[in-house]
Amino acid sequence: TTRLTQNRFNEKSRHHDERVGYRDLTINLEVGWVYGEGELDFLPVKEWEAQMAERHIIEVQLHLRSIKEALGKEGHRTYEQWRNVLHK
Repeated sequence: TTRLTQNRFNEKSRHHDERVGYRDLTINLEVGWVYGEGELDFLPVKEWEAQMAERHIIEVQLHLRSIKEALGKEGHRTYEQWRNVLHK
């Protein structure tokens, strides 16, 4: 189940901030699973209650390679600091 989508590529999105220049697409998904024979079995949403599924929200991030390479190892932390300053 999709819980949240943030599209920083779309200029009309509230998550897009031209001052920062950072671009990505993040999707938060809720997944449900049960433990099978030594492995996880992911279930469709309609079976979660009946199967007493474990649940967790995961985040999938899609980046442009050029932006990811420019950010380097410390890039996201630098972005977060800059974003926090801008939004105070």
